[in-house]
Amino acid sequence: MDLYNFQHFILELDFNQILESSKLNQIEVPGEEQINSDQLCKVPIQFSDDNEYQKIWKPLFYEEVKANIVKSFQTETYPDVEYKLVKHEKDEFIKLDFQLIGQKDQLNYRDLIVISGNPYKKGETCILGLIENNQDNIIRVNVQTNENPIDSLFKENSVINQQNPQQKQLKNFYIRKVTGLSTLEREYKALQKFGDLMLKKILLTLESQPKVNSYFTIPYKLDQKLHSIYNSSQYEAIQQTLKTHGITLIQGPPGTGKTKTVLGTLSVLLQSKQEKPQLNLIQKTSIEIEQEFNQEYPQPWKSSDYDDWRDHIFDDVEQDISNYFSNRLTDFRKEKPIPIYRSDYSQTKIPNKILVCGPSNASVDEIIRKILDEGLLDENGQRSDVPIVRIGENFDPTLQKVSLESLVQQKEFEMQNQDKDKIKKEILNQAKIIFGTLSSSGSNVLNQSELKFDTVIIDEAAQAVEISTLIPLQYGCRRLILIGDPNQLPATIFSSVCGKYKYDQSLFERLQKQGANVHLLKTQYRMHSKISKFISTTFYNSELNDYEYLDRLIGTPKFYDYYTYSPVVVLHVKGYENFTRNSYCNEIEAKVVTEIYKDMKNKFPNFNMNNLGIVSPYSQQVWLISKQLKKLSEENVEVKTVDGFQGREKDVIIFSSVRSKFISENQKNPKKGVGFLSDARRMNVSLSRCRQTLIIVCDIYKISCNERWRNLINYSIKLGSCYRVGTNDVSEWFQSFDQDPLKYSIVDEIIFKKKIKIEQEKP
Repeated sequence: MDLYNFQHFILELDFNQILESSKLNQIEVPGEEQINSDQLCKVPIQFSDDNEYQKIWKPLFYEEVKANIVKSFQTETYPDVEYKLVKHEKDEFIKLDFQLIGQKDQLNYRDLIVISGNPYKKGETCILGLIENNQDNIIRVNVQTNENPIDSLFKENSVINQQNPQQKQLKNFYIRKVTGLSTLEREYKALQKFGDLMLKKILLTLESQPKVNSYFTIPYKLDQKLHSIYNSSQYEAIQQTLKTHGITLIQGPPGTGKTKTVLGTLSVLLQSKQEKPQLNLIQKTSIEIEQEFNQEYPQPWKSSDYDDWRDHIFDDVEQDISNYFSNRLTDFRKEKPIPIYRSDYSQTKIPNKILVCGPSNASVDEIIRKILDEGLLDENGQRSDVPIVRIGENFDPTLQKVSLESLVQQKEFEMQNQDKDKIKKEILNQAKIIFGTLSSSGSNVLNQSELKFDTVIIDEAAQAVEISTLIPLQYGCRRLILIGDPNQLPATIFSSVCGKYKYDQSLFERLQKQGANVHLLKTQYRMHSKISKFISTTFYNSELNDYEYLDRLIGTPKFYDYYTYSPVVVLHVKGYENFTRNSYCNEIEAKVVTEIYKDMKNKFPNFNMNNLGIVSPYSQQVWLISKQLKKLSEENVEVKTVDGFQGREKDVIIFSSVRSKFISENQKNPKKGVGFLSDARRMNVSLSRCRQTLIIVCDIYKISCNERWRNLINYSIKLGSCYRVGTNDVSEWFQSFDQDPLKYSIVDEIIFKKKIKIEQEKP
C-alpha cells in the first residue's frame, strides 16, 4: 500500500504550529450537513458507501495523528543528538543522510524526528523527518519536498568557511525523536484498504448482515463438556460465534468470565464441523421462499480464485427448484406449503486459522496465559494443547516460549543454515491460533506470510478505535467476533477535537447503537453481592446476576468484623481540592487513604497487602498518595488511575474521589461539577475492581451533585455504612470509630436534608 500521501501529510506539518495550536479545541460539532472531505464530521452509526466512510474517517484520523505527535513529544524525553549532514538528494521526498557524532542514538525505522540547528526549543526553526534507514551510524531521513523550510534551516545553520571566506559551510545538526509512526501507518493502510474487506457491507450498515445465517455444529462430546463448565449465558454466546459469516458481539461485564468464554469460543471454532450433505424436506410457504431467495446477501469474496462455499449449497437441486418454480409458483401465491430441498455444505473442519487480537499487550497475554494453564478442548471435550504463536514485542516475559522470535531462534538452532524468513513462515503456517495486538497484526510478519484468517477475534474491542479494529480484517476475514464491554473505559485518544466527533467510539459501540444483537454474559463471579447489586442496577439494567455459590468464592474475611471494612463503605471527608499540574488533588483525602492502609496493615497482619489497590481518577492524587506511602516505606502499594486498573481485580479497593465543595486558598476553579467522576464508564471500572471490600473516600455533598454518585451514597445509607471522618487526627479517629461507629453515622443527617429540600420545593 502506497503510504506517500500519509507521509507527505506528516512531513508538511509545521511542528511549532501544531505544538502551539489550540484553536480547533473550540470547534462545535456540525449538524446534519453535507459531507465535505476538508471538514470534520461527527461519526454516524452507519454509512451509505465506501466514499462516505473515507470522507468522514480520514480527516478525523489526520487530526488525531497531530494530537498523537504533540502528546508524544510532551510526555517522552528523548535526547537531542548531534549529527553531521553528509548527503543531500531529491527523489519522491528530499533525502538527507546524517552521520552520528558522539553518543549512540535511539532511532529506528519509521521514527518521526525533528531536525534543528541547536538542541530543539519551541519556536526555533526546524523541520520534521522520517527515518528510512539507520545503519553504521548513518541515518537516511525523508523530509518534505517543499525546499523553502529546508533552505531556511540550512541558512540559519550556516557559518563562514574559515578556509574560504567566500563560501559558507553547514554546522552540525541536532535530531530528536518525536514518536514512532508504525501504528499510525498501519491504521492508515487499513483505512485505505477498507473497500477490499469481505465484511465491508456489514461494517457500513448492519442492514447487510444476513437475516438468515448458517451455523457450524459442535461435536456431541465437546458440546456436553461445554454444558458442564459454562453457564447458560456463556454457552449461548459461544454458540453465536459459530455463524459462517458476519459479526458477533459479546459483552462481558466485570467478573463474568470473559476470558474463559474466549477459550470456549476458540475450542468450538477449531473443532466444529458442518454435517454431511443431506437432502432435508422442508415445508415452506411461497411467501417465505420469495423472502429467502430475494434476500440480498453480502458478496465479499473479490478474489478470482476464492471458492465460496455458498456457491455449492444448491448445486444438486438447482435445476429441480428452477423447474418447480417456473411451473408452479404462480399457483401458490399465498400460504400453501411448498416442499423444497436444502443441501448442507460438505463436512469440513473450520476455520483453518484464527487471529486473536486486542488493543493492548495485556489483553492478549491474559488469554495466552490462560490457554497455557488450562489448554483448549478437543472434539471429545478433553484438554488439547494446540500450536499457538505470539507475534509482536513487549509481551509478558513468562510467555516467551510461544513468541515468534523465540520459536524462530529455537528452529534456527535445530536447522542450521535455514533461511530465517522461511522458518518464520513455517512456524506461522503450523500455528492454529496467532495472537498479537491490533497494531502488530499489521506488521510485515503477517503481511509477508501470505496467510489468510477467515476468523478474527478481538478482545477488549470496546477499548479500540474503529480504525485500529480494521487492521486485522485485511487477511480475508469473513467472521468477526468482538468481545468487550462498552460500559467500561473507551479507547484512549489524544485529540479533544476528535472526542467531540465520536472518534473514540469503538466499532462494537457503533454496531450496538445500530441495534446489533449483543450477547451479554450475565453471571458474575468476582464481587461481593452488595457491591455487584449496585453495579448491576446502575450499569447493566439489573441483568447482571451473582453466581449461585458466590459466597464460597468471596469467603468471609476477618476484616468484615469491623464496620470500616464492610463490603461497601462511604467515608465522608471535609477536604480541600487543589488544581495543580493540570490535575486535581486533595491532601486530606490522601491522608485518610494512607491511614486506612496503615490501620488495615496493623489490624490484619496476615492479610496480603498486595491484594489491596488504591484508585483515583486524577494523576496528581495518585502521585500524592504514593508520596505519602513512600514516607512509610510502603513503596510497593499499587496506586493507579482508573485507566491503570481496567481489567484488574483486588480483594480491597480504596477509591479517592478528590473533588470537594471546598477549594484551597488562592485557588480558582472555573469548572463546576465533578469532572471525570461524572463519566459512567470510569465510575463502573473504579467500583467493580474489588472482590470483598469497596471503600469510597469522598466529599458526599460534592459528588452527590451527580445522580449515579448520589445513588451510591443513598445505597450506602441503606446498608448503614456511610460515616463522617474526623480530619484533625485521622489515626485517633479510627480508634474512636471502632469503639462507637454509630457516633459517626451520617444517615439521619442526609435523610433530614433531603426531606427539607423536598418540603421547600412544595408549593
